[in-house]
Amino acid sequence: MPQLLISVRSSIEATAAIAGGCDVLDIKEPQNGPLGMASADVIAQIFSQIPPEHSDILKSVALGELHDWPADRRPDSILSQANILKVGPGNNEQIVDWIQSLKALIHRFQHQQILTDQFIAVIYADSPLGQLILSQTAEDQQELFQNLRAFGCTGLLIDTQHKTVGCLTKHATETQLLQFCNHCQQTNLTSALAGSLQLEEVTKLINSGINPNYFGFRSAACVSGIRTDEIDVKRVGHLKRSLS
Repeated sequence: MPQLLISVRSSIEATAAIAGGCDVLDIKEPQNGPLGMASADVIAQIFSQIPPEHSDILKSVALGELHDWPADRRPDSILSQANILKVGPGNNEQIVDWIQSLKALIHRFQHQQILTDQFIAVIYADSPLGQLILSQTAEDQQELFQNLRAFGCTGLLIDTQHKTVGCLTKHATETQLLQFCNHCQQTNLTSALAGSLQLEEVTKLINSGINPNYFGFRSAACVSGIRTDEIDVKRVGHLKRSLS
């Protein structure tokens, strides 16, 4: 059964997401991009205000894009408290360049003792790189996923970069998403799907046998369904019940 990931930008939103029953509390700042990173102060504040009775909730942090991490940028120590770190592909349009940049960042975090249970790579279905990966043959995609797992990437999230040009299912077919989730499972990678998904699309995907480890939401969990509004506890609760 897929778990519920809710992206929040403040401690107030985090409280609503937790009360609504989210399984993964994902911290990001939507105004900074699809995977915009929140400030270290915001991350620390949210972590510190998670109630003791919810200490088992998974804490996720968006790191932005690979190009946001030049060689001289040091990660803040607060990131070591996260269970999940995820980073976007940046400007990379070719698989080999993306792998090289991702591998370097993961190894840098490991070297600087920013260790986490899961380091998830994000690809955008509405980008050239995302389309390359989604359109690979079964054999090539499985080989790619095995390569990612070998150097410390523990999961993959398919998202969308541009939030005004349609949700995930406008850019990826059910066949592609099914193959993606199956190959993640076969190569011991965590799988996640997001990208302006509404409950109607998610229900259809599940009914088609597509069962990632996580479904990620922001807009569907916000007041009026607008991603820049605040998270609404009732909407989160409805999403949670629908995935149960």
